[in-house]
Amino acid sequence: MITPEMLKPLIDKWEGILEIAPDKSYEPSRNVIRDTRTGTKFSMELLSKLYTPQNVLYELDKQFGSEHLFDSDLPDAVIQDFNRMDSGIIYFSVNNWMYGQDYPPTENFRKWLGNDLDQTFQNEEWVEENKLCVRCGFVDMSQNYLVSAPREWVEKNCPELLTNFEYTYTSIINGKEVEHKGKYSKFVYSPDYGPDCDEFKCEDRFGWPFLEYKEENIGVHWYEEEPEEDEPEEDEPSGED
Repeated sequence: MITPEMLKPLIDKWEGILEIAPDKSYEPSRNVIRDTRTGTKFSMELLSKLYTPQNVLYELDKQFGSEHLFDSDLPDAVIQDFNRMDSGIIYFSVNNWMYGQDYPPTENFRKWLGNDLDQTFQNEEWVEENKLCVRCGFVDMSQNYLVSAPREWVEKNCPELLTNFEYTYTSIINGKEVEHKGKYSKFVYSPDYGPDCDEFKCEDRFGWPFLEYKEENIGVHWYEEEPEEDEPEEDEPSGED
């Protein structure tokens, strides 16, 4: 079920147009969604009872008449967010190359990925015990992991992935320490639920396909990209008439 907490990232996407604000006309005060242009208010409690992202979008459009919000690909991005947050299976991809940039700067991810010689997501026994579907392989000199995990496992072991919270990390560039910002949600991917998708399809930033979460896929599976086919060479003209 969609909760008020899950609605906040949706409202944040429409910053300056829609906002979550307290309404003191209720006793006790409760939060409402407010259109900053017209002052129109909509109960978050009522909106949170809707079960699909499509219904949420429909109700917001009906209530606020915000047709211009739908002139871009924003609804698809919003639907992906809801699919990610409301899904029973979470698909996330991490890489052991750089702390903060390629995997979240949390204690568990440091433990799982921080030692190049002891990569937890390659431990078949641990992966099977945790009922994960892991696809792994090499990207240049780094090790890349695509993990299909039950939502309950993510909530217990890396709940930050289910948020849009920002984090900071540092790196050394030209001998100087530079601070960067990232979002935990960037490591999470949503399957393609579009009308043209007849089968499960979910890819990470490198175009690697996630394993669909099913019993036969639990375990560690090594991935090798298919080599690109060489284009046939064109015959050079012989110069003869």
